[in-house]
Amino acid sequence: MTSSPSLYNISIMGANNTAPADGFVDKWTVEQWLANAVGNDGMNEASLDNFPPSFTLADSLAKRRANVRYNAMVAQMGFVGNMYIMNVVATGASATSAPTTFSFNVLVEHGDGSLVTWDETNPGTLITNPEAVLARTVSRALIQNAVVQADVLDPTPMTTVGTYGSTANVPRYGVRYESLTVGAVYNSLTAANSAITVTPLFQPNN
Repeated sequence: MTSSPSLYNISIMGANNTAPADGFVDKWTVEQWLANAVGNDGMNEASLDNFPPSFTLADSLAKRRANVRYNAMVAQMGFVGNMYIMNVVATGASATSAPTTFSFNVLVEHGDGSLVTWDETNPGTLITNPEAVLARTVSRALIQNAVVQADVLDPTPMTTVGTYGSTANVPRYGVRYESLTVGAVYNSLTAANSAITVTPLFQPNN
């Protein structure tokens, strides 16, 4: 097994699905998006000051699903080898919208020789092509259907300010812990693979 690292770029084309398969993939949670929002003064604002006017619980659930998928993708890569994700770009993403494409660079610490994984579509067969192995780790995360316990930021207005019968809406800044259904973005490994492009950036001569 080589010890010389290699570097790849992975780009994933998004899908416009309905819940619970919505949200696509995102490294940031809603809280991180809002905390990093830039206000009119050009400064980053506190997260609780940045709820978009139309922000809903459905938006929050979708973004949480996207973040669960990102973490699943990182985990799948970790099952194969020591890899480090960097330079993440979520094109078109915001606190309320999924990216149209999600791309990142991945450093494979022990190089191409460490990239080996079983092929679920051909039992008993190993995938050894580096690009194909990386694509497979991503596609596994994109086809998962799961139910996870997750913290979800709930922006639903409360209908009272503490006075019985009050109708004034007060934003509910806080999280709910619930069983979150995270649906598959693509319905098969083949469909997921077709949305993934893996490009070598650095492959040392071994």
